[in-house]
Amino acid sequence: MRNRVGLISVYSPFFDQQMPSGFRQTQANFARQMEATLRAGGLEVIFPGLIESDATGQAAGRKFSDSGIEGLVVAPTMAAPPSYAVAAIEECPRPVLIWNCERSHSLSPALTEAEATGLSGLVGCIMVSNTLMRRKHPFAAVSCSMDNPDEMRRITRLAKVICFAHRFRRMKLVRVGNPIPGYLDVELDTVKLEQDLGPKVIDVHVDQLERVYQEKSEADVNRFLAELPQRGWHVLEDWEELRSSARIALALEELCRVHCVDAGAVNCHGPLFRENPTTGIVACLGVSWLSAQGQPLACTGDLLTAIALKIGKELTGSALYCEYYARESNSGLMLIAAGGEGDPTIAGSDATIEVYANRHYPGVKGCGACVRFKLRPGPATVLSFTPSAAGWTLIWATGEVLTSHFPGMAGPNALFRYSRGNSAALVERLCELGPPHHNALVPEHIGEELSIFAKLVGIEGVSIVP
Repeated sequence: MRNRVGLISVYSPFFDQQMPSGFRQTQANFARQMEATLRAGGLEVIFPGLIESDATGQAAGRKFSDSGIEGLVVAPTMAAPPSYAVAAIEECPRPVLIWNCERSHSLSPALTEAEATGLSGLVGCIMVSNTLMRRKHPFAAVSCSMDNPDEMRRITRLAKVICFAHRFRRMKLVRVGNPIPGYLDVELDTVKLEQDLGPKVIDVHVDQLERVYQEKSEADVNRFLAELPQRGWHVLEDWEELRSSARIALALEELCRVHCVDAGAVNCHGPLFRENPTTGIVACLGVSWLSAQGQPLACTGDLLTAIALKIGKELTGSALYCEYYARESNSGLMLIAAGGEGDPTIAGSDATIEVYANRHYPGVKGCGACVRFKLRPGPATVLSFTPSAAGWTLIWATGEVLTSHFPGMAGPNALFRYSRGNSAALVERLCELGPPHHNALVPEHIGEELSIFAKLVGIEGVSIVP
């Protein structure tokens, strides 16, 4: 994840005769401060210098395009013709974050017209936003100063959202096995997905999986198993199918690498895995391995939830494939759990990543390896992605993962409490919105990020929690 942005900072020579000596340099220094602040937040920033005409805007846009930027941050130093910024955007059309970078905490009673002009970045922001709105160009806006660390962390988060919105349309998804027959809620029209939003789906067939699986050598398997404890994964038992699980993990890893995929889904409960005479077990270990590395995989062939997982992983760094199992009526808490797969990066700081035989879902060749661990307690968001009457809808709920854990269950699990509201009413709203029965659980509250992401990619965004 590069998160490389182009910084568009405009200046208007129209006011030069009215402004004091050195004014242009003052504005250029302010723009450099904004560049440095964005870099300090972990972003790669391409800044071509002040844009003060349509021509310099076009030149900046060409530089952005050549540099492979993923998003544009428009941060005017002052009021300036919006055509300057738009010239850059037209040369390199990317999602835009308009940043009104506030410069004054308190205005002096002796403020002059020249001084006010120097502080007029908000005017520049409004001019650009109106123009982008008319052109239906995707953008979001934020207003804050550079000297507030919390506000700058917000700027960084939102800049990452615009970058991912660009990458999202270029995503590749892999599907290793179609959904379980009858699972209508996870079915996906892959042609419509690509036509509407951009992501492409690559289907891996049984012969491809078997070939790659059989090509993995004993030495490959030994290296993989040796790496598990190095990453803090603890194998609780030694059984024959552990080596087969490692071979499946390596096969999935190669398939993802060869096809350059960003996320995907497997279906363990069918002819490619549990019922297959060659593989014959679940793929939970491989799913967990790849999810930890940034290529989240869902189960049951559920590409809709693979998309939700990728969104969550990109925005927070962790995403657990899971589902709401039940609501505890006495407390109003929700049981969230996975069936043996999981992203270990969402584990608690003191949690042990345990690898053991998945006896709940045996295959024709035995019990494949799965994982379990305690989830990180604290703020969290549950999100889902689905086709809908609106076209496509992203649904989420903010809340809190509690320290509870049910060790008798097959995979990662915890109790989840909604941020506010009556949980029974929220469950009713959840059902009425109609998400798939699988979700992505991520650490942190990311409602703002999800709302902006949905706007940028042109889909509906709905929060369950009011």
